[in-house]
Amino acid sequence: MKNLAETGTGDLVDDLGDIYKDLKRAIVIFDTDDVAAKENIIWRLKFDFDYHWNKHCIEALSAIHHYLNETR
Repeated sequence: MKNLAETGTGDLVDDLGDIYKDLKRAIVIFDTDDVAAKENIIWRLKFDFDYHWNKHCIEALSAIHHYLNETR
C-alpha cells in the first residue's frame, strides 16, 4: 500500500502544510495590536483562499480519494 502522502496527483503533506503555514501566519498577526497588519492579513487570507488554497484543497481531496479507493 502506498503512503497517503504519495497517492493521487500531489503531495498531501505539502498541500496541507502550505495551508497550515498561511493560517498560522494569520493567527500570529491577529495576536498583535497592529490594525493595519490585521487589515493586510485579511486581504492576504482572501487572496490565498482564492488563488492558492483552491489548488491545494483539490489536490489534497484527490490524494485522499485515491487512498480510500486503494484500501478497499
